[in-house]
Amino acid sequence: MELRQYINRAWAVYKKLLVKKAHLESLSNVISKYGEREIESYPTGNSSETQAIRWSELKKECDDLEYRLLCIDRETDGILKLLTNPSQYQVLYLRYVCRLSWDDIPEALHYSKQNVFKLHKNGLEELERLTEYQEWEDDT
Repeated sequence: MELRQYINRAWAVYKKLLVKKAHLESLSNVISKYGEREIESYPTGNSSETQAIRWSELKKECDDLEYRLLCIDRETDGILKLLTNPSQYQVLYLRYVCRLSWDDIPEALHYSKQNVFKLHKNGLEELERLTEYQEWEDDT
């Protein structure tokens, strides 16, 4: 795996987390419509109980993904801290750790979009030079 793919791997986890959180919220809305007596009066295996169990499982999956994302962000930040140019670090940090869009980064840093792209490109090239002999493994 290349460095660019390695520091970009958080995006896949983040997207998966967003989908699961949206599903979790929809389940929460459905479950909240059931009253306590309504849940207790149904025999085991009813849909409300099944949804509550699914919610619990999905919550655990979200928690696991959030923890994985935190670990990836820490690893990525450790790699980015190798950069000696603070502007390059800021651009790459906002992109790969904060996951800002290409439109939001120039606004956050008060740079032009072209300057952001140049800093990004130069930062990645510098990181590739600094980590030339490092092997990157996909652990997501």
